[in-house]
Amino acid sequence: DYKDIRDLKKTVTYMKKDLSAYPSGEELAQIAGMSPARYQLAFRKYYGTTPYEYLKEMRLNQALFLLKNSDYGIATIAAKVGYDEPNYFGYVFKKKFGVSPNKFRGK
Repeated sequence: DYKDIRDLKKTVTYMKKDLSAYPSGEELAQIAGMSPARYQLAFRKYYGTTPYEYLKEMRLNQALFLLKNSDYGIATIAAKVGYDEPNYFGYVFKKKFGVSPNKFRGK
């Protein structure tokens, strides 16, 4: 219902505020005012994916933006979008987009 959607959107806004953070499922459920199980079900029903996958998508989309529009190094971009390990960030990026961050940037 409408209240659930509004409460779910609060958690997405919370995730967007700091893409480098790792909020727990319990933390997100608390923000939405739901039990963790209900939150997971409602999130999947409304967004068609899990909160973690949704966060990963937001992170990778922000990484694309930063690669196109900034001079930050790959390690800095990785950290800004929640990946402490640049090599793992490169792996996830390439798995999603088919090219490494360096190749995407044209270097």
